[in-house]
Amino acid sequence: MSERSESQEVASAIYSLKDDLLVNLCAEIEETRERVEGVRRSVADLLAPAYIIAISLAVIANSVFAGR
Repeated sequence: MSERSESQEVASAIYSLKDDLLVNLCAEIEETRERVEGVRRSVADLLAPAYIIAISLAVIANSVFAGR
């Protein structure tokens, strides 16, 4: 085998590996994005009642102190 054909094989293997790594990286990024989105929705679901309670307490406090 000549040096040229060996270097072409090496280059081909490197490009193939690069493509595989890029595909895997893109898949990992998409999977991570989906997990982050799920966590974001969970946090929003958990915080919604707290916001409602805080607003309710602010309205009650405002009406109590406004009555003075």
